[in-house]
Amino acid sequence: MFSASIFRSTSNNLLVNSCIPQLFHSFNSINKPLSNKPTLIDPNPPLVGQAIEIKEYLRQNSISFDESWTCIKALCCRSSNRISGVIHIEKERGEFACLKCSTNGTWADFKTQWQHFRTRTYCPKLNTPSILLSDKELQIWEQSKAIQDKDKELVDAILSRYGFTEEYTISNTTLQRYGIRLYEDQLIAPLYDTDRSLVNIVVLDSTSFSDTKSIKVAAPFGLNLLSARNVEIVLVDSIWDALCVYQTTGKIAIVLPNAKFSIRMNMTFEHLRKIHIWYWNDKALSFRLANVLNPHRCFMITYPMDAHTAFKSGHSLKTIVNESFAVINKCIEQFDTFRDLIRDELLQRTRFAGLQWQRFPMLTEILKGHRAGELTVLTGSTGCGKTTFLSEYSLDLCLQGVNIT
Repeated sequence: MFSASIFRSTSNNLLVNSCIPQLFHSFNSINKPLSNKPTLIDPNPPLVGQAIEIKEYLRQNSISFDESWTCIKALCCRSSNRISGVIHIEKERGEFACLKCSTNGTWADFKTQWQHFRTRTYCPKLNTPSILLSDKELQIWEQSKAIQDKDKELVDAILSRYGFTEEYTISNTTLQRYGIRLYEDQLIAPLYDTDRSLVNIVVLDSTSFSDTKSIKVAAPFGLNLLSARNVEIVLVDSIWDALCVYQTTGKIAIVLPNAKFSIRMNMTFEHLRKIHIWYWNDKALSFRLANVLNPHRCFMITYPMDAHTAFKSGHSLKTIVNESFAVINKCIEQFDTFRDLIRDELLQRTRFAGLQWQRFPMLTEILKGHRAGELTVLTGSTGCGKTTFLSEYSLDLCLQGVNIT
């Protein structure tokens, strides 16, 4: 008698069929990198919904937590008279680490070790060496010297080999701020890890690099400038880009290594509210990086050249950075915005159940009840019983106290 199709649409919940989990898996498995260059991000992202599982587990075990840009944070111990460390749990994969101590591992490790964390009376502070260089690098570092004002002529001569002119050059103040040092007639750039340990150095050798082209770094460059007071940074592709951006804009510019993005790097950037990304020759990598760092705080710079080339050409880097565009447009809804809600409803439908119909058990089984604020579209051929059904539908809800006007 009644033959119709029912579609539901709501801003908060979507009802989809059982094949959607396969769609989620396909969506992630085919998400291959669009660039042949070494990427900062794992090209095989995990299945969505890890954050839901993490928060559900923490609630079930009465663990207080706070949610930030890319991590979920919980206390590392139950100390009453000492400052406790904070465990950061990465939302996508569940990897965790504590900035204060050496505690770290996978989500499976966290679940097996959490009882131990709760019984600890203090969070032991991790003491790491301030310099972690190889013997050869350490020798070069010790023989180098900090740049002083009296070295201006020598520094200008070195910079001129890289194409900088008297009008467009890097100041001694900028070089000193980043810890650039002099080694014979070369410049030495220090690379610091997330714990502020000196882990590597880069010799800016003009005989090996005829121009200021991108030099691959094994560790981040510029992290020694980053502090809790900074709320905005610029991510660039080379050391020279970082120096030029900082000098002209005053914003901290950082170069990231060509390696997988670690949980400790996420923790280091967690307090930042705005991240500009300027990878002019690899747009695909830029957007992948924005996705890892949370696209809601990332802004893309699509200028047709790198920062140091624009600087030497007399372009205003300050204007270029200020004209960066938001990765997430507030007027456009993206799949990433609500995919966790979809998966949560698929796996835990009873949590999203509305008011059940008393006389339509099959309808309740399909739609899980009536939920206020949803739009239900009823379709069917002429005379199939749409109006009759809606009358009975409304009467059922009216008898349960629902305002159907």
